[in-house]
Amino acid sequence: MLWFGKKFSTPSPRAERQAWRIMRGLYTILIVIGLVFLVVSLASSPVKWKSVIQALIMLALGSGGILSQRK
Repeated sequence: MLWFGKKFSTPSPRAERQAWRIMRGLYTILIVIGLVFLVVSLASSPVKWKSVIQALIMLALGSGGILSQRK
C-alpha cells in the first residue's frame, strides 16, 4: 500500500492509467475468486450457503469496482 500510494500519488495521465490497470486486475481477481467459490459451494452435496453469500459479496465487489471505473 505504501509503494502504491507513493508511486501513484502524483497526478499524471500515466500514473492514472497504471493505477487503473492495477485496480482492474485486482477487481478481476475478485470476480474470478468469487466465481470459483460460487461453483464449489453450489457443487457440494449439502449446499454451503455461507460460502454462496461470501462468493456473491466478492462478485459484487469486483463487478462494482470495474463498473465504477468506466468512463
